[in-house]
Amino acid sequence: MTKLSIRNRIYLICAVPLMAFIVMAAINVYQKYELRREILDMEKNLQLFSSVSRLIGDLQYERGKTAMFATGNMELGVVQEQRKKTDEALHAMFEALRDARLGKIGSRNIIDSIPGVLAKIRKESNRPNLKERDQVIRAYSDLIKTLFPLLSDIVKSKTRHGFSRELTSMLLLEAAQESAGQLRANVSSLLGRGTALSRHELAFIINLKSGIETSLSSPALILSKTMRERLDRLRKSPDWLAVNQTFQLMVIHAETGNFQTSADDFWKHACRQVDDLGGLIGDELTSIGSKQRKIVEEVNKSLSRVVLILLAAIACTLFLTLKTSLHIIRGLRGVVESMHDIAEGEGDLTQRLAIGGDDEIGEISRSFNRFVEKIQAVVIKISGNAVQLRSSSEGLLTISNQLASGGREIFEKASTVADAAGQTSSNTGSVAESMEQMSVNISSVASATEEMSATIGEIAANSERARANSAEVAQQAERVSEMVKELGQAAREIGYVTEAITNISAQTNLLALNATIEAARAGAAGKGFAVVANEIKELSRQTATATEDIKGKITSVQASTDVAITEITKISEVIIQVRDIVSNTAAAIEEQSVVTRDVASNIAQASMRVRSATEQVGQMAIGVQTIAGDISQVSRATGDIRQNGAQVQSSAGELSGLAGQLKDLVAAFRI
Repeated sequence: MTKLSIRNRIYLICAVPLMAFIVMAAINVYQKYELRREILDMEKNLQLFSSVSRLIGDLQYERGKTAMFATGNMELGVVQEQRKKTDEALHAMFEALRDARLGKIGSRNIIDSIPGVLAKIRKESNRPNLKERDQVIRAYSDLIKTLFPLLSDIVKSKTRHGFSRELTSMLLLEAAQESAGQLRANVSSLLGRGTALSRHELAFIINLKSGIETSLSSPALILSKTMRERLDRLRKSPDWLAVNQTFQLMVIHAETGNFQTSADDFWKHACRQVDDLGGLIGDELTSIGSKQRKIVEEVNKSLSRVVLILLAAIACTLFLTLKTSLHIIRGLRGVVESMHDIAEGEGDLTQRLAIGGDDEIGEISRSFNRFVEKIQAVVIKISGNAVQLRSSSEGLLTISNQLASGGREIFEKASTVADAAGQTSSNTGSVAESMEQMSVNISSVASATEEMSATIGEIAANSERARANSAEVAQQAERVSEMVKELGQAAREIGYVTEAITNISAQTNLLALNATIEAARAGAAGKGFAVVANEIKELSRQTATATEDIKGKITSVQASTDVAITEITKISEVIIQVRDIVSNTAAAIEEQSVVTRDVASNIAQASMRVRSATEQVGQMAIGVQTIAGDISQVSRATGDIRQNGAQVQSSAGELSGLAGQLKDLVAAFRI
């Protein structure tokens, strides 16, 4: 079933009730045909009944005429003419029996022996013989009785529409006719004999008369109202009354034999009575035949109507099936073609299905159009987001390039500051050594003032060198302070860059979240977009992590730079003080020739200042060493910043590539 196309499924669905209707119609046709066949079979059986009834009537006439011939009241020629009629009826009966549909007949052997028995009876009754009269009448009566089982088989045959009751009525009429025929033969012959009746003969004719009345008054004799009225009129007719009157006379005068009527008169009246019963039977057969013909006509018309209805139903079913299947398949073909174009064609999302009505196909078309509109809106939004993502990735790539360049510049400046700090540390060491030497010299001056004049030139030269060195140290300290300030400014700029990267990461994460949501709305069609959104989200997370790491290190660098600036400022102040002291010392040395009495005092002050300067220079040396260590850390942090900047640059490049892929995916759809 699942391998069949929709058209074949529709045909199959429509074929099932059609086949059921065809089967029901076929059953109805078969039933009508069977009824028609049964009616036709019954018609043939009625023909057999009619031929048997005719044969019985001819045998009754032949029996009566033979009995009259035996008593000398009828000529042999008349009897022979009747025999010819009987032979014709016998031949007609066998013809009808051959065409009848009675099945197996139990008395068939007896019926087949009728021609032989009849020939034997005729041979024995070819001459008038009063003594053999009773035997001849009895032989004919027995022969007629052999035909009644055949009539009973016809009545018991399969019939419908109440024909079995009518056939039973005709069977009773046949029995009444047979009794009337026997009464006619016996009474006619007895009247022709003109003698008294024996007790046996009287009882026999009374039984015959009683048989007539019993058959005609039987409850099983079901006649129509018209036939019943006709039978009542016949029983009141002159012939029937004459037969009854003769029968009464014979009963009354049975002992004397003076019946007061002739055999010919009774024969005539009795023949009319038998003929009247035969007429009733014939009319009943005609009525049944007419009813059968009407039934056959109705069955034929019903068959024609059923066939026409069946053909019309088949035609209507085929028409409606073809029309419905074409409508459904046409609508589904539009959906299939549109889906095929979206799935394997140009991805045209601008196509819409034509809505042909308010049925299920129209609802499918409307739902499909709404679905394509939603997909188109999602793809349009994804396309805009892809453009924005590519723009953001390009901006992130530019910022990462700037960050890498700034990192390299910071690294170079940090290296220069480290070198200057090293040189400052070396110079500070030299200053410390000079200050120690100065302290020794001042001590020597204090212990040997008398040698001042001799060594004043050397002291002036040393003071001049100290002044020059202190000036140079002050200049270097100022340069170091400026460089450290620039380093702090660069670190703050790096902080601005990291904040920009953090914002970009947040925007990228938000964009990835939107893409994930839109991919979830798109269902199976958005699985590719979900993968891209997850990759972008992971890249945004890595960028945020790296940015936070860089931000922490830059914060540490900024703190260390602030400390270095403070310490270098202090060193610059000390160096300036040293420079002033050295200048004052030189001035004092120059003036020592005029102010020698103040030398001791000045030297004491100088010794104290030199000791203070020595301590400050030592502190400056420690600070410079600390600055050198911090600058080394700045240099290492700057290296980390440069590496992270390279990673951010690589991630920005990947993000730009993913944005390009997303744009290419969206470009596969026509929106």
